Amino acid sequence: MEWGPHLEAGERLLWEGCPAPCCFCFRGWRRAGWALPLLALACLLRAAGVAAPGNFWAMALCLGGAFWFFPGRFFWARLQWGTVFYALSDRFLLTVSGRFRRRLIRLERSRIESIEAEWHGPDLATLAVFGRGGTRVTLHCLEHPRPVLALLEGSRDGNAQTALSG
Repeated sequence: MEWGPHLEAGERLLWEGCPAPCCFCFRGWRRAGWALPLLALACLLRAAGVAAPGNFWAMALCLGGAFWFFPGRFFWARLQWGTVFYALSDRFLLTVSGRFRRRLIRLERSRIESIEAEWHGPDLATLAVFGRGGTRVTLHCLEHPRPVLALLEGSRDGNAQTALSG
């Protein structure tokens, strides 16, 4: 990713990364369980007869929901994965995402209040960075997150806390 257009004059890039593909794509795997009840409901509606008023649309809605939860969400996450990038400069934490419309989020390092790390393994974590004013930036599924975590902790205020879970 070319970060030059997103950096201010004299700003120095300290770290950049992107999410791990498998972790990013399957991070919402628990929601896939919703596909089974929706599919079962669609089958019940089909067994009750499509000719009944509203059954066709209810069945179509249940089937659409079932296909969204499994496998649709996984395909959508895979399409998104190639467009998600993270960077940390000497002034800002930056995230870029978006398949069709690029979205840039900038959080000043001086505004960082706390950091929460959710560990998915020994070298895989999701970092939630909280800033003043309720700003939250999530760095999903980082491989080897310890270097960026150390840099982020170095930029926090004295009152901030880090919550490490996992």
